Amino acid sequence: MDFGIVTAKVDEIGYITHAENLGFSHCWVTDSQMIRSNCWVVLALAARDTRRMRLGTGVNVPGLRLAPVAANGIATINRLAPGRCFISFGTGHTAMRTLGHKPMRLAPFREYVKVVRALLAGEEVEYTLDGETHPIRFQMREHRFIDLEHPIPLYIAASGPRPRRWRASSATASSPASRAGAACPPCSRMRSAAPPRPGARCPRTSSPRPW
Repeated sequence: MDFGIVTAKVDEIGYITHAENLGFSHCWVTDSQMIRSNCWVVLALAARDTRRMRLGTGVNVPGLRLAPVAANGIATINRLAPGRCFISFGTGHTAMRTLGHKPMRLAPFREYVKVVRALLAGEEVEYTLDGETHPIRFQMREHRFIDLEHPIPLYIAASGPRPRRWRASSATASSPASRAGAACPPCSRMRSAAPPRPGARCPRTSSPRPW
C-alpha cells in the first residue's frame, strides 16, 4: 500500500524529506496561486532533496497556464527526478474562484489534457491558441532541457458523473500517461488516467476505491 502527503510551502521542504524517510511514497503539491507557494518551485526543491519519493502536482489547474507550459513544467522537474514524477489535473475550483472565475468546463478541460498527454508522450499535437491552430511538439530534445524518456503518469481529479465517464473512456494502454501507479492523495478524490487494479484501496482510509 502506498501513502502520500500533500503540501505546498516552499520553506518546509524538510517536511517532504522527513516524510520520505518515514516511508511515504508520494508527494502531491497543490496549485493554488492566491494561497500557497508556487508548485513548480516546491517540486524543484523536493526533487533536489529527495531520492525515492514520487513527486507531482495535486492538482494542476488548466485555467492558470497554457497546456504546453504545464507539460514543460513537469518534464523539467522530471529532468531533476527522472522516473519519479507525475502530473494531475482538475478544473480548478479554489484556484479559479479566488480569481473571481468559475472552474474550466469539461470540453476545454478534455482538450487541455489531450495536449499535455500527447506532448509528454513525445508526440506532435494540434494546439489552438487565440483562434489559431498549429501542430506543436517539444523541440531540441537532444539537449535534454527536459526529460520525456522516463514516463510521466497523468492523473485526473473527477467528482461528477460526466468527468468520471470521460476519465474511464479516455484511458489508452499505449500512452505513458495512462499508466496507473500513484496513490490517491489524502483529502482529494483522485482518479488515475487508467482504472485502478482490482481490489485497490484508498491509501488514506484503507477502504476499497468506489470507482
